[in-house]
Amino acid sequence: ISSWRAFADALGYGNLPLAFFCRAELDSEPECVASVLEKLKEDCNNSESKDKKSFQKELMSALLKMDCQGLVVKLIQDFVLLTTAVEVSQRWRELAEKLAKVSKQQMDAYEAPHQDKNGAVDSEAMWKPAYDFMLTWSNQMGDSYRDVTQ
Repeated sequence: ISSWRAFADALGYGNLPLAFFCRAELDSEPECVASVLEKLKEDCNNSESKDKKSFQKELMSALLKMDCQGLVVKLIQDFVLLTTAVEVSQRWRELAEKLAKVSKQQMDAYEAPHQDKNGAVDSEAMWKPAYDFMLTWSNQMGDSYRDVTQ
């Protein structure tokens, strides 16, 4: 996203100054875009708001208005991979073995960065190696996002 103003307009924040989104002066366009995105997150998480907004829906709609279809596809792939990783977290080793014939040594390597001091991966953090595996596996699938999301 190359323009915070275009992004803000697509999200429905038309004609609002940059100061509305920022607490401090920002140096770069990506920081300004990030501030607009942060404002959207705050608005969507605001429990006092009458009309509850869905962060993902608002973001995707704005990106489509900006003709960023490629980015939308990439984000949807990432959402699907993350959601799937969380769902299969405890069974990710079985999935890795069936999908990609991953060896025990390779599985251990996926878990290594997420181990605690005792060398174990907490059950609530098991989605992390699952996501790492799924991301690697999906990258091997290539650009065919339909194959990955199915």
